[in-house]
Amino acid sequence: MEPATKRTKSKPKISPAIIVAIFVVAVGISFYAGVSYQKHQTKTVVANAGANGFGPGQGSFRGGRAGNRVVGAVTAVSATSISVQNPRTGTTTTLAITSATTITNNGASAAASDIQVGSTVFVTKSSSDATQAATIAINPGYGGGQAPQTAPVTTN
Repeated sequence: MEPATKRTKSKPKISPAIIVAIFVVAVGISFYAGVSYQKHQTKTVVANAGANGFGPGQGSFRGGRAGNRVVGAVTAVSATSISVQNPRTGTTTTLAITSATTITNNGASAAASDIQVGSTVFVTKSSSDATQAATIAINPGYGGGQAPQTAPVTTN
């Protein structure tokens, strides 16, 4: 009798093409699942971001002047005028405060007496007279990463 030979089982070989195909299918399914999940999430909208549109995340203006706007630190203030220093150039602009000037503090209505020397303000000049302030936002919430000033409203 002949000696029995041992048969060893060989492992099936998986081709690289099959591995790539499985990976592509897995990525596709993950992408589709993520898109489907996101479609069913509620969206959060901040209501009343602040007077004149100055609210959290509004714009990226970081100081100085741009056309009819002045942003900076208050160097002097009275019931009839405000002086604002540009933090980049150091120049100071003085504007008249009139009965038509709208003043807000973090989006809430305020008065000239609420403005303190050293406060940061965002002043919009009057379109009819560039020496008069149309709006003054005390402690404006511009730029990203700040908490909302009002409760969020959810919509579907």
